[in-house]
Amino acid sequence: MSELTLTLRGLPTHTAAALRSMLVLLDSALGARWRLMDAPIADVILVPGERISEIRKSGSDEELPLLLALTSDNVCPAGAFAVLKRPVTPAHLVEVLQLAETLVERARATDEGILTVPLIESLDPGGRLAQESFDHRLRTTLRAATWRLFQAPVAVTVLDDRRDSIYSFLPSRGFTTRLTTTELAGAFRSNPPAVFVELSTAEQAAMARAREFRNPKELEWTFWISNGAPRLRPELDLVRRWKLKRWPDFGRLPHYHADVRMASALMAQALTLHELCDVAKANDDTAINFLNATFTLGALAAEATAAEASSALRAKEDGKRAAKAKPSRLSGLIGQLRRKFGLASA
Repeated sequence: MSELTLTLRGLPTHTAAALRSMLVLLDSALGARWRLMDAPIADVILVPGERISEIRKSGSDEELPLLLALTSDNVCPAGAFAVLKRPVTPAHLVEVLQLAETLVERARATDEGILTVPLIESLDPGGRLAQESFDHRLRTTLRAATWRLFQAPVAVTVLDDRRDSIYSFLPSRGFTTRLTTTELAGAFRSNPPAVFVELSTAEQAAMARAREFRNPKELEWTFWISNGAPRLRPELDLVRRWKLKRWPDFGRLPHYHADVRMASALMAQALTLHELCDVAKANDDTAINFLNATFTLGALAAEATAAEASSALRAKEDGKRAAKAKPSRLSGLIGQLRRKFGLASA
C-alpha cells in the first residue's frame, strides 16, 4: 500500500513533541503507513480547532488535504473531517487516522470505486468468514476488488456485504459465478460493498473440480461495460478513429441495445468517440464503456493517422526501390556466365 503523510500545524511545542512520540509508538498499529512531515501540506493536517479557519481549503471536508481539528470538546469545526479531543489518547488517535486512511485512499482513486484493497485471510474451517479477518479500516467495493484482481491476479472469492459469493477467480482457470450475465452486470453497475477471500490450495482444487469456469475476458468485459462513471482507458483517446476488427459475442456477453448499434457502426467505418455517439445515437458514457470493453477483448483497432499512413507509404516505396536496385542472386550468376563465355554485350 502507498504511504500516507501527516503534518502538524500551529500546535504548541510540547503538544507537537508528545504527538510525535505517540505516533512513533503506534507505528505498527497503524500499519507502518504514516509518515510525519515537516511541510505545510500533507494528506492530513492536524491543526488546533480555533485556528482551522486560517487554512483556506477548496472542496469538501473529504477532499485532500484532510483537516483534523485538535479541540477540547467533541464539536467538529467547519472544514475538518474529524476531531481529536484533548487529552489525546492512543486509541482515539488510531481511530481518527484509520478513518483518514479510508478517506485518503478514496480521494486518491483515479476512477470510481478503484482503490487499493487488502486481501482477507481465508474462510474458517466451518465455511464461514472469520469475523477477525475483516479489515474494518478500509471499506471497498465490487469494482475496487475486481480492479485489484486485474492488477495482480490471485485465487479469490469475492463476497458482498451479506457474505454471499459474487464470483470466484482462479488465475489458471478463469472465473465462475452462480449469477446470470445480467445479474453480474447489474452488480457491477450498482457497485455494492465487497471483500476478498483468498482461497487455499485445497479450496482451489475443490472449486476447480466442482465448478464450470469462464474466460476471464468475459469478466473484464462486464467490468468495463457496466461502469456507472466511466473514463476512457489510457490506451484510448478522443481524437483517434476506432474500428471493430470483429463482432463481439453478444450471445455470451452482457450488453445493451446501444452496444449493438455501436458495434454495427464501428464494423462499417472508423469513428471517433463523438462521431460514434452521433451515428449510433448513444451518450458519451455508454460509448466510453463500449470502447473500453471492446479494447479489452482485443477487438478494437485504431485507424492510422494521416502522418502514420504517409510514413508507412514512404517506407513501402523505399522498400520497392531498394529491391529494384539490388540485383538478385540469379541475375548475378547469369551475368557471370555470359562474361565467362564471351557473350556479354560490349
